[in-house]
Amino acid sequence: MKRNDINFLKTIAIIAVILFHMDLLKNGYLGVDIFLVVAGFLTTKSLAKKNDEEKFSYKDFFCGKLVRLMPVVLMGTLVTFLIALFVGMLPDDFENLSESIIASNLFSNNILSALTTKNYWDIVNSYKPLYHLWYLGILVEFYLIFPFIMRLIKKKSKKGNYELNIKIVLSIIAGISLVLYFIPSIPEYYKFYYLPFRLFEFLIGGLCYSFSKKFKLNDNLKSIVGICSRIILILMLTVFPTILDGGLNLILTVFLTGFIILLDNKFNIGSKVWNFISEKTYSFYIWHQIIFAFYRCYVSDIDNVFSIILTLILTIIVSLISYYILERVITKRYNKKPLYILSLILTDIFIIVLSFLVYLNAGVVRNVPELDIEKTNVSRGMHAEYCDRIYNYNKNFEINDKYNVLIIGNSFARDFANIILESNYSEKFNIQYHFDYSTLNEDEVKKSDYVLIYGDKSEVPEIILKNVDTSKIFGIGTKNFGKTNERFYFRRNLDNYFKQTVLPTKDILDLNTQYAKKWGNNYINILELLQNSDGTVNVFTNDNKFISQDCRHLTKNGAIYLSKLIDFNLIFDLDK
Repeated sequence: MKRNDINFLKTIAIIAVILFHMDLLKNGYLGVDIFLVVAGFLTTKSLAKKNDEEKFSYKDFFCGKLVRLMPVVLMGTLVTFLIALFVGMLPDDFENLSESIIASNLFSNNILSALTTKNYWDIVNSYKPLYHLWYLGILVEFYLIFPFIMRLIKKKSKKGNYELNIKIVLSIIAGISLVLYFIPSIPEYYKFYYLPFRLFEFLIGGLCYSFSKKFKLNDNLKSIVGICSRIILILMLTVFPTILDGGLNLILTVFLTGFIILLDNKFNIGSKVWNFISEKTYSFYIWHQIIFAFYRCYVSDIDNVFSIILTLILTIIVSLISYYILERVITKRYNKKPLYILSLILTDIFIIVLSFLVYLNAGVVRNVPELDIEKTNVSRGMHAEYCDRIYNYNKNFEINDKYNVLIIGNSFARDFANIILESNYSEKFNIQYHFDYSTLNEDEVKKSDYVLIYGDKSEVPEIILKNVDTSKIFGIGTKNFGKTNERFYFRRNLDNYFKQTVLPTKDILDLNTQYAKKWGNNYINILELLQNSDGTVNVFTNDNKFISQDCRHLTKNGAIYLSKLIDFNLIFDLDK
């Protein structure tokens, strides 16, 4: 029997998620949390009934879930791979995408994301077609372990105590998970991507099923409370302020979703719309980000009415085709046939093998002279190897007649070290690099003739201020070359290909202004050196090479290019 409240929740959840990935709804990410609560409710309901009837089979349950999920995922990852291959994705991006395809097909994209990107909120994720599939990893892990919990409760329960024990055990586990979620010392990305910190959301849904038989309200009161709860939930997703750090929005959304489910309100206004959309939420979820990411990579940002309407239409069309052909016809008709299951497994293996071959080849499937990459000379981590070579410069200063330059900061500081090393003055300097202040040695700081720092001037520690002349302490400027090189590379057959420019993102421009004010005359304003008269920066060097491989860090050619723009005499006393 269909429950309109469940369909309502699934509908507003998928709409919220889609609008979030279009950058139109800041709180839209909470739609996933609604899905987790609903999944917990439906799964608990299914397992409790099967346990009561002694019809539970773990193999049938888990295989049934995989057969339900796999077809759309396999089609999504295969289409993604083929687009990247034939459109011509840049090696770094194709390597990362191949890694993500493998993880997605193994339902472990959440683990990959936690090990690699770590930050779900990074704007560059909007250009990744599969980054949203972390949700499926969490979901499948829940399907993997939850039946064992329910069976264990059943086995250990005396006659008549089963329902009570479900309430007790699920409440305890949910409580532990909730406590883990609020422990401040645990990294935020752990809480976002790993099941133990998300388990309480599923179990809130499970507890709603367990308590539903005992929860009674007058029908009129239930209708009023149900309507008010839905309005509040919609307001949570739309107009309430976003509170990421404290997680308050997430917790309120989870409990409000559980309360709506617990009410089991029969309010039917708009039920036909909810029922229609809710049936197709899975296909909508899989395809929307694939379409959005490729549109952003190869056409433009989704930041105007035309692009919004076009990407929404494409999403609706592709998702409906996916639902009616893959989900409704093929999966329902053949889901229990061994040959169908075998074909899914073989398709999965085929896509994984293809992706693994691309991954092993560092994403290189064609020559890219703009990055000095040839198919005949490939090594994994080519760009990282160049960018990270500065880590070898963390040794004590040598005793000679060169200037001792201490460089401190993240990858932007590493970039500036490479600029110095690529300059005509490289032989005049001893360089020592530290990622942050924690590894500084006071004796080495005292030996420093110059200190170059990427970061806020107000955070410079006393160990530097008391040992180095402040006139010799400089702030390294920030830089930005857009959001993705894919859009530029896609236009490689156009006459003005190497003349392309891009406007740095607003957050980078604001940060640069802030740093420039604080550092004053001791600020190395890299962005100002790069900008053209219209505020844009070039994408390519004068000899047609990418300045940056990822729009943030410098290629070797980019470091050489910038070394010629910087007047080192304004920083160092080179005539001495």
